[in-house]
Amino acid sequence: MNQGSTERIKLSGNKGDLSVFDSTLVIVIISFLPPTALANVGRTCRRFGSVRDGQRRSLANETARQMFESAATEYEIYALPRYGNESEISWLRQLNLLRERFEFGQLIGNNIRYASAETKSSVSTKYYGCYSSALSNHVMRRGKHYVTFNITNGLDDRCDNYHIYVGLIRPLPGWDEKELDSFNPARVGRPNVNLSRDLRAERTERWGTSDVNCCSYSCGSGDCNWSNWSTNHCEEWEGQRGHYEDGTVGLDLDLDEGTLIVNKNGRRLGVMKDGLSGEYCWFTSIHGFNGIIRSVGIERGTLP
Repeated sequence: MNQGSTERIKLSGNKGDLSVFDSTLVIVIISFLPPTALANVGRTCRRFGSVRDGQRRSLANETARQMFESAATEYEIYALPRYGNESEISWLRQLNLLRERFEFGQLIGNNIRYASAETKSSVSTKYYGCYSSALSNHVMRRGKHYVTFNITNGLDDRCDNYHIYVGLIRPLPGWDEKELDSFNPARVGRPNVNLSRDLRAERTERWGTSDVNCCSYSCGSGDCNWSNWSTNHCEEWEGQRGHYEDGTVGLDLDLDEGTLIVNKNGRRLGVMKDGLSGEYCWFTSIHGFNGIIRSVGIERGTLP
């Protein structure tokens, strides 16, 4: 104990001079941290967070690079091309999200809630109102991706499933803080001039060349609803079927081919949309019905 106390006094006497630690040892130690904590390490002092002494990257970012390259599989490396202006810590964070269970990270609209306090993987509406939406925290950049939505309508009336949509959307960081009363991004266009303008203003080079900024499957009619956020479209497609009953809707996104395939209760229906490119995340939009609980859960799909 006395020896330990002496060690602490010496460190205090050096006024936190971290230069006494070898860089290799620092990397080994902080490699046990998750990306969010690793980012905080980079903010603690210039030694960890700044590029210096001929280094190509800071100690925190170098640690993240080594962690990514030692842990990522061939598929994960392909699915997560690193952007030129992206830090290694952010890159590592995306790897972790690629492995974690799917969750709805953002709720947009005043009529949507998490179905339980224990998980963010299921959302619900109960009271009549406008559309509200939930966006996943998983951003897809390249390759093939699979999701399963578990639909509970809460009603026997077939037509009421027209008010549940599942699909993909451009990432919209911070939109859950805008306090919108309602939001269904697949149906944005005229006359929603202000909303349309604000959505288009979010555009980055990561969106790629496709003008399909949001695309969803209508659980009632089976129509393909999509928007470039200037106009919206409702299209029929080969294999189209509605999903009136409770059950599952699977979506298979192939960003190499630019296609979105729909599966209903495990049965492949067909290609609903093509021409897709750039970043997307999963989402659902639900219209409430007074006193009836509708819920949509999200989970990682299995390879078809």
